[in-house]
Amino acid sequence: MVKASAASGLVLVALLSATFVVVACSSSDNSEFRGDPPKPDAEPDAPGTFLPDGGGADGEGGAKTCTPKLPDPFTPAWKTPTKDAAACTPQELALYFTACLKTPGTTEADGTCAKFKTDHATCGACAEPDDKSGPIQWQAGRKFFTLNIAGCVAVQQEGTDAGASGCGEAYNAAVQCSRESCISCITEANSFPLFSECQKKVGMQGICKSYETAQSAACQGYKNAGSPALECFPKTSAESTELGMTGVSETFYSRVVAVTCGTP
Repeated sequence: MVKASAASGLVLVALLSATFVVVACSSSDNSEFRGDPPKPDAEPDAPGTFLPDGGGADGEGGAKTCTPKLPDPFTPAWKTPTKDAAACTPQELALYFTACLKTPGTTEADGTCAKFKTDHATCGACAEPDDKSGPIQWQAGRKFFTLNIAGCVAVQQEGTDAGASGCGEAYNAAVQCSRESCISCITEANSFPLFSECQKKVGMQGICKSYETAQSAACQGYKNAGSPALECFPKTSAESTELGMTGVSETFYSRVVAVTCGTP
């Protein structure tokens, strides 16, 4: 994927087929899909994992192209997250990452993530609430998840980030526009590469230009030195490298979850 806007998030991990074969960005499987290492804050979506029911890593047996098309009408959905610093202990944050985010192709299928959320109900409910206001957002009936960078920004800039003019909401709208323009690549073609290529086209065609412009205006200075929103982005070269090579970084994921559900 290519740089589309400052509203962009990070690369997505892909796990395709009914057998949950890892085909992208997982260091634990030999069938990795490795394209050009993505740059932090240069992708339309934050890290996540695809779990469709069919198709292949290259869309084999399905569509070979996927054209971006923004639903008409399109209205970005946004609910300001509520911080609960007592929801997850540091130990629970580590357990949640392992149980639900590290290898979801396995842990979604074998019930490990579900068991964590039963055993640690308060933490699980905060990390991935049904209304998608939390740090982890499952999409398309738990076919894939994304990291809610917009929500993290809103929490970190609480008091200066309210309403439609806030950076969090504007950031969310730009990311959501890009995702929804290409969601058919997942729901119909079941292909991560097609989704990736589609989002390149979104940027080139300016489909989400109005949302990107609004985000740029609302988020001025959000990455300046000293900005509280910097908690929501990779802080070290190691975190950036992990995201680029494997799509996962426990320190980064856990910190973003902790912004809303613990103490980063």
